[in-house]
Formats: sequence, structure tokens, C-alpha cells
Amino acid sequence: MTSEERLLTRRRVLATSAMTTSSVVAGCFSPQMGGTVSEISIYNATNSEIKVLLRVYRIEDEQSLIDDTFRLAPGNSREYEQPFSEDGRKRLEIVVNENRRASHEWDARAKQDSTGVDITIQQDQIDIDEVSR
Repeated sequence: MTSEERLLTRRRVLATSAMTTSSVVAGCFSPQMGGTVSEISIYNATNSEIKVLLRVYRIEDEQSLIDDTFRLAPGNSREYEQPFSEDGRKRLEIVVNENRRASHEWDARAKQDSTGVDITIQQDQIDIDEVSR
């Protein structure tokens, strides 16, 4: 092995170690290490500011839990860390720029953990995914 090859291999090892260490220190390595996620996260993946209306309610009795209207700049997100006081089935409805809509139902927990709902607003669609980290 030449000295140049050893240097490249050493750099790869150091880079990998640095990335792993950063993830562990940030608490993002795995849920077992205590990492948590926001219950609801909304990300604007478009190139322009958007107006968002978010409604979340309990399915059982249709009690409103979140009713929020806000503007979101391109590349920014809005987080709802721990918005619920009770476990149970929830429904969210999101309206973007008053003309695009999406909805989703899921089992939400009152206690913050490593699960949640990620909403990504694209130019031509709204993606809603349940996540576990």
C-alpha cells in the first residue's frame, strides 16, 4: 500500500468516526439511545413561502386539539413537540395556500417518544408519513 492510499484510508476512517460520534452526541443515533421526534413536523420543500392551515382533532369526540394558521418560508419547518395530553386516535387536516388539501389519521401518544408524523409540502403534492426514529 502506498503512502497516498494509507492517507486516503485514514481519512475515510476519521470521517466515518466523526460522523458516528456527531450522531451519538446529538442523540440521533437510535431511539434506544433516548432520541425523540416531534409529534408533528411540517416542512416546506417548495421554492416559495406558503400559507398553512393545520387542524388536528380527536376522532372519538371530534374535539379540536390544534387549529393553527401560519406562513412557512422555503426550506423551513414547523414543529409541534408534544401537543397532546391524552393517547388516542387523531386526525389531521392540512390546507396549503387555500387550494391543496391532505388528511391523515394515526394513533398519537401523550408522552413524547420516538414516533411522529412528518408532513412534507412539495410543489405538486403533500406527503404525510408516520415516522419512527
